[in-house]
Amino acid sequence: MDYRTTTQEVYTIFARQALASRGVQGHYLVIPTDAEVHMLAEDGHSGYALIGDTFCGVFSHEKTGGQRLGPMLTQAKAFLRLQGLWTLRLDCFAPLAKVYERHGLFDVHRQPVEDGYLPEGWPEELGRPEVVTMMAYTR
Repeated sequence: MDYRTTTQEVYTIFARQALASRGVQGHYLVIPTDAEVHMLAEDGHSGYALIGDTFCGVFSHEKTGGQRLGPMLTQAKAFLRLQGLWTLRLDCFAPLAKVYERHGLFDVHRQPVEDGYLPEGWPEELGRPEVVTMMAYTR
């Protein structure tokens, strides 16, 4: 799957549609307004954004069957390598760390989420998750 650069506005439209396809409310969508690059799949069903070497704002439509993360990470690493950057970094909540580990990222730091940074409507019964900083080499 090829990913091409797009505008933040187009990226936001497709990201909201993808999350709605999974029954996710819009307030869980974090649109990286300071992203330097917005990438969108040819079919519009998945995308990601980059802020420097940081992978952020990942989304995937239910139609993709959850099979897009690997190709997104592969293309993001290739894109960063072309920019002369040798690492890919991301932050995620601890439950997602295992998913990213399967795609070659490794855990470099963990810390509890700080007050004010939990998404609005976060279920109290899930407790306060850890934020995991992960990294992968782009070579």
